[in-house]
Amino acid sequence: MSSPLRRALAAGLLALATAGATLTVTSTAAQAVVLPNNFKSVGYMPSWAGNVNTIQYNKLTHINYAFVLPNNDGSLRAVENPSKLSSLVSQAHANNVRVSIAVGGWNDGNDSAFEALAANSGSRTNFVNNLVNFVNQYNLDGVDMDWEYPDPGARPTTTPRS
Repeated sequence: MSSPLRRALAAGLLALATAGATLTVTSTAAQAVVLPNNFKSVGYMPSWAGNVNTIQYNKLTHINYAFVLPNNDGSLRAVENPSKLSSLVSQAHANNVRVSIAVGGWNDGNDSAFEALAANSGSRTNFVNNLVNFVNQYNLDGVDMDWEYPDPGARPTTTPRS
């Protein structure tokens, strides 16, 4: 992966921007929702509950599949219900709805893996590469960073360049 692409993805992963709107929309199944002022209607699909066949896709612009968790070294734990994620992506894309993976979540308040990977340049690089591979593997449209709640922890380190 090229360095500019990696930097752009890393910047995108760190930027958390969501806008919401409430709007009653009537549309056909394959028509994308268009909301005023470029607002987004974002829903979450938890891996542990819900059915992708009951989602009202015509009322959403984006769906975040919750969750995949990072490890200290920047690797990712296995996603729960990968077949559900694949089905969600297929049905959402058929309805012109974008799907992202939500990374993190509450995790019982344990953000130690996020702190550890953020503190080490090698782990950060590994994390970005693993997320890019995950997005490509599941044909996703993006990543929703859901680090709850960053607090002072390990200090960032850098690896000397050769």
